[in-house]
Amino acid sequence: MDTIEEIKQNSSSVDVYDSDSNGTKFSDHYTVVIDSEVYGMSDEPFHPAYGFCQFVGDLGDRRGELKPHKGWGYKVELKDLPENVLQAILDRCA
Repeated sequence: MDTIEEIKQNSSSVDVYDSDSNGTKFSDHYTVVIDSEVYGMSDEPFHPAYGFCQFVGDLGDRRGELKPHKGWGYKVELKDLPENVLQAILDRCA
């Protein structure tokens, strides 16, 4: 089974936003919403020196009211993400 299928099996909803739309590198390149939990992730989430994969908060019952902030960037599909970011998402789903 591939990583994307595992993610879909382990969570009811995953939305990913890419803030790197203008070529600027931020440590929180991706905003990831898994069910009601929000995470910031870099494009190298497991790197020991500059990797970033941090819990930001829980939307709780407000998940249905989510209106992405323009700073989150544009929504991306799981299939367009690097494998290491997919693995970090899967780790958070477990």
